[in-house]
Amino acid sequence: MTPKRREIARDFGISLILVLAVVLVFGQTVGHKFVNYDDDKYVYANPYVTGPFAARALWCLTHSQQGHWHPLTALSHIVDYQLFGMVPAGHHFTNLLLHTATSILLFLWLRGAILPAWPSALAAALFALHPLRAESVGWISDRKDLLSGLFFMLTLHAYTRYVAKPQSIARYVTAILLYALGLLAKSSLIAMPLLLLALDYWPYGRSRSASYSNADATCTNGNQLRIAFRLAMEKVPFLVLGIGIAYADYLGQSAGTMTTIGRLAPHQRLGHAAVSYCSYAAKFFWPTQLAAFYPQRDISIPFGQLAGSLAIGCGLLTAGICLRRKYPYLLIGWLWYLIMFLPVMGVLPHAMADRYTYLPQIGLAIIVAWSAATLARTRYYWMSLLSTLILVAAMTAAWHQTATWRDSRSLWTHALSCGPETSVAHCGMATVLAELGRDEEAAHHYCEALRINPQSIVANINLGCHLVRLGQRSAANRYFLAALEFDPDFDVARENLAKNYYLQNQNREALTQCRELLKRRPADIAALNMAAWIEATSADETLRNGADATNWARKAAQFVGHDAITLDTLAAALAESGQFNEAVATLEKALVGAPSDDPLAKAMRGRLGGYRAGKPYREIAPALER
Repeated sequence: MTPKRREIARDFGISLILVLAVVLVFGQTVGHKFVNYDDDKYVYANPYVTGPFAARALWCLTHSQQGHWHPLTALSHIVDYQLFGMVPAGHHFTNLLLHTATSILLFLWLRGAILPAWPSALAAALFALHPLRAESVGWISDRKDLLSGLFFMLTLHAYTRYVAKPQSIARYVTAILLYALGLLAKSSLIAMPLLLLALDYWPYGRSRSASYSNADATCTNGNQLRIAFRLAMEKVPFLVLGIGIAYADYLGQSAGTMTTIGRLAPHQRLGHAAVSYCSYAAKFFWPTQLAAFYPQRDISIPFGQLAGSLAIGCGLLTAGICLRRKYPYLLIGWLWYLIMFLPVMGVLPHAMADRYTYLPQIGLAIIVAWSAATLARTRYYWMSLLSTLILVAAMTAAWHQTATWRDSRSLWTHALSCGPETSVAHCGMATVLAELGRDEEAAHHYCEALRINPQSIVANINLGCHLVRLGQRSAANRYFLAALEFDPDFDVARENLAKNYYLQNQNREALTQCRELLKRRPADIAALNMAAWIEATSADETLRNGADATNWARKAAQFVGHDAITLDTLAAALAESGQFNEAVATLEKALVGAPSDDPLAKAMRGRLGGYRAGKPYREIAPALER
């Protein structure tokens, strides 16, 4: 066997072992359930995910999801629904497949950059099997990190091919297109052009020779400046594309997304960023007490903690610069970590989440792997043994951490054991207990959440929804209104308030809230349905408007297709407009396949008789939730 074939066989064997290790650790997720931490909003209770595929694909391009515009991620959830329906195993399998592919691509990229096999394999394994990956792989809603990670690695592969032949426009354009797809999965890849500049130094070595400019290899300062300038200009299209898509994401952000950063002054954000850099690095080297949600820090950081974080960060950067010629991986690994964390640090400066480490901590894995390789030159046996023990420990910890994501109750039980003073964890646990019918315990956790953070919009909304389920609708209004007081543009609170008003037969107030929602979210199906229904059926003639009701109902029907409630609303609007024949045809379509004993179907059949007699429907009091 030739040396080249032996090398290919070795890389294939390492890749196969890496795949088996990833499946061994994270394969358990295929048996996990959906969790009540955003999985409902992204997948199983998201009306935009189900329904006609063409309409959903168009929605991905024109609407934000959970406050962010990431159309490729939204499209992946829609494709999963088309393939697997609401069976969580299929959605989890996609996450597992994406992470496995990204891990293999990382190893192959490191090898493709003409780097040794052993440290490349160790770095890829540290990334793939670290317990911090449990959240990204085990949480369906974190698809955006996995999908953007896949295109991030594909972009690096394409860029490597371009570096080998910098005159190739096709290779350059391919790298840009793959980068664009990564941005459409998650716009935080905006920092990647800066990383490519760092990689030009090592491992590509483009900034230390004149080969890039096809000139003689002279090491004059002027020549190096020209090379640096050309390398920087080469990244401008990447940067422009990143800024453009990130700005589109910013424009698509729903109200309430940026409330955290809005409370902090610039110097406070910088301070929290410095502390967060060190905190995340500490989690990489000592991954204990990992949880789905961590308590937020106080706005004011103790001076000692801030000074220590700045000293560590600046000290490591200085050491990397001083040792860059002999140990370039120290500088580039640390720059990788700093650069890829920049977008996250700018958005949520005093909140932590394991998923934010998905791509940044590849830099730390490179530092560890190449440091181990350097030491192994004289202590190969001991370093190999130590690396094996570290990976086994990481796999064990990752397996146990992933198990905490098996269902909502396990997730929040673990989160509360790590941080009892976490408002979001109390909210999540309260929702689980409410679903089990343990209302008193649920109310206790909601109150704990508000005690910890009285201005928690999520806690106020969830407690309001809990009171609605208990039939205490008037009391629930207080909490929905409190959430809107803290953030008047928070749409979820307004949506719940509108529904609660409607169920209390306060149609005017409900319609007002629906109209406010539709100003910012003109494709909100629930608001469209409710506004159309009120304007079509209200007993108060001053609220009725058949033309507006028909327009809103038709718009809702465009998104959901053959949906009984939407078609029922459209039929009522048509009847109010005097279009009784079309109203009858629409309602008959809605009743196709409807069970005879279904309460909504019975009510619809009663309305159908009225439409046939040329009478619009008038609702005296809401008998059913719509």
